[in-house]
Amino acid sequence: MTLAPLAQHLKAADIKVINDLYHASSNTMLNLLHEKTMDAPDKIMMIGHNPGIQDFVLRLSDTKTGPYFAATQQKFVTGSCAIFKCPIENWAALRWKTAQLFDYIRPKDLL
Repeated sequence: MTLAPLAQHLKAADIKVINDLYHASSNTMLNLLHEKTMDAPDKIMMIGHNPGIQDFVLRLSDTKTGPYFAATQQKFVTGSCAIFKCPIENWAALRWKTAQLFDYIRPKDLL
């Protein structure tokens, strides 16, 4: 499970494992985010796998320019993290092309 190495650092977090995210399409990811997060806090960490997670990041971004978008478009490597700012009242309101890609971190960036 991808979450296992992170779990020890997230003890205070409310962790929900949604098995349908495993190799899900970007549409499935957005639908699950709408369905499963009605009472969620204002910050969510969603872990997924390619090609779905890369497509999710590219479709969610409100712009197709900038260094973070270009990097995620080129390759979304294993262990990468895309951070978005979402101007929404609740997760059910999230739509494609509405979130600002605020940061993109690859494992090699941490070394």
